Amino acid sequence: MEVSSGFPNVKGPVTIPAHTTATLLLDQSFLTNAYLTLALKGGKESTVVLTYAESLYDEEGAKDNRNEIEGKSIQGRQDSIFSDGSPHQVFTTLNWRTYRYLEVKVETKGEALVLEDIHGTFTGYPFEKKATFDAGSDEMDRILEIGLADGPPVCGGYLHGLPIL
Repeated sequence: MEVSSGFPNVKGPVTIPAHTTATLLLDQSFLTNAYLTLALKGGKESTVVLTYAESLYDEEGAKDNRNEIEGKSIQGRQDSIFSDGSPHQVFTTLNWRTYRYLEVKVETKGEALVLEDIHGTFTGYPFEKKATFDAGSDEMDRILEIGLADGPPVCGGYLHGLPIL
């Protein structure tokens, strides 16, 4: 299996040969809410399992440095797609997924499967920073920065549909 260096940011087919189990770990580098779309062709009776996670787990089951992947595994919500072998198959989640990491595990049978595209369509509460906060502390500035970055993905489910009074 060959994956172009720009995948998935640069569209290009990824072919998984027949009778193969292949795993791709994609790191978006930040947490997001998105409706995931996967386009594929061929691969009759193949399975694709998508696993979403905001972090990877070490051998003890702990999440620590989210930028390190060596010796870690993914655990999280999954979607399973079963290919019917047709040339234009598109899967889009019915609800958004919150993730930084996406594992794409493909198991093919007697026919190669082609991943034509994979992308997320962002959704989130439209936070706007309208005030300032200065505690005179680099640590407090960093906490605020993290809160503003994580706010839309973490709060989306609670804030959608709430009236603004």
